[in-house]
Amino acid sequence: MNLLNNFLVLGKDGSRVFSYRTVSELLSENKVILQLIKTTSFISTDSSINLIDPLIYRFAKVVSIAPASKCLHDCDCGGLLRHSLLVALKAIEVSKYTNFKYEDLNVEELHILIIFLALLHDVGKLFSDITLSNGVSDFNYDESDLENTLDDYLSGNSNLPVKIYFDKSRSKNHENIIVKALPFLLYKQSEIGRFLIQKSCKKAISSIVKSDNEDDIYKLIKVADIYACKTSINKFSPMYEIGCYLTLLFRSGLVDISESGFYKINGGYVVEQGSQAYQSILKAFDYYFAILDECNTFSDLTHSSFEKLYRSCKESVLYNDDFLSYGQSFDINLNYPRKSFFVELSDSNFIVQGAYKRSCIWRSLYDRGSIRFVYGFIICLDYLDHDDSVFKIMNEYDNKEVKNLIQQYQSVVDNFDIDLITSFDMSLDDNQEYQIDPATVSIDSFSKKRSEFLSSCSRTRSKNKAKIKSKLSRDISRLQKEILENERSMLSDDYDYF
Repeated sequence: MNLLNNFLVLGKDGSRVFSYRTVSELLSENKVILQLIKTTSFISTDSSINLIDPLIYRFAKVVSIAPASKCLHDCDCGGLLRHSLLVALKAIEVSKYTNFKYEDLNVEELHILIIFLALLHDVGKLFSDITLSNGVSDFNYDESDLENTLDDYLSGNSNLPVKIYFDKSRSKNHENIIVKALPFLLYKQSEIGRFLIQKSCKKAISSIVKSDNEDDIYKLIKVADIYACKTSINKFSPMYEIGCYLTLLFRSGLVDISESGFYKINGGYVVEQGSQAYQSILKAFDYYFAILDECNTFSDLTHSSFEKLYRSCKESVLYNDDFLSYGQSFDINLNYPRKSFFVELSDSNFIVQGAYKRSCIWRSLYDRGSIRFVYGFIICLDYLDHDDSVFKIMNEYDNKEVKNLIQQYQSVVDNFDIDLITSFDMSLDDNQEYQIDPATVSIDSFSKKRSEFLSSCSRTRSKNKAKIKSKLSRDISRLQKEILENERSMLSDDYDYF
């Protein structure tokens, strides 16, 4: 079972498989964050012992090993606990940085309230989004039995693997069901309960329960939520995994989804190859490696530094309409390496890949009587609202099928290079037959240039490496020669001495 402690295991039925960890183990894994919360906040030792510590322990028992999301941030074992604690830390940092005030609360009371709200904001996922099973029985929270927690359920059969299923229709359901989680979180928490009775705290809790966008403390928790995602760290990098980083840029609005080439579908977007949308994602992709080059530690990614770094890299990496070039800050021959977009994201949950890991394929999309054929890839954005204003994916096609379709309409082929066509509309004519509308045809004039540019960069780097290697070899040869000459000189001197 040790394997399950370190790796995400996927079941054939679509479940995520984890192994049980005790509350003590989970809290120990988060000891750095817990210590930062204590040192960053203005909460007294007595309040920490009597209010915060019991609350966090109870919260750990309630959420146990549950992940924070299916495939985005903190999707591993114990991810919901870690994410919630990070939100608490980020919310306190932002409140201090902005001199945040709420109602008549003093700074200690405010920080206590912030921690409680941070723990509360996502706990509803256990009641709406997630089903857990140990193979013997499923677990569901029972409002008639407040004492029994997820940890109690799992510890009873701690040797069994735990399967976690996510509800397919879960989109933001957890925000509407937080009120059901409150009694479990506050069970036998008399000290924090008495604190939360005051009017200001009730108002704040209500804003979280109702997702009140007009309430300042709700806004604070949502901002902290975004920053917590940004500052989540995998084992190998000071910044989040590349797919999650890109997802967070969408979530924070740093990538403009109104650009041409984005086609909204349930749970994400179809992105057209070579389009403005595609280029925007590629730019953000390039910035990731520039940011990594700038960030060395966890502390580099504070509430204010991420966007500064992002915008700094954005200014340093220069693009024009047809091509891309790089400023002096990130020299083409030196600092940050160019990466292959699809290769780097091949194992990421950001991109949905088809058979044989094909990233780009042709799909027909339907919306309000119109059919559009699009060549591109799908990105997964799990947080998106599901509404009627989305395209429906009808079918998938290989390149040959679409080329044959286009060639049926000679006027389209005459006007465009068929190999560069990436999208077009099929519209009904006067005879109620679908025809290609030449005015809707899109052409990819970007991808080839980028590929050539990346190849050029690669060749340049190879040449530079060869030059460095050659120079190093010459230096080594020179040093070896000098050493031999010195040895001969010393031998000669010794001979003369004797």
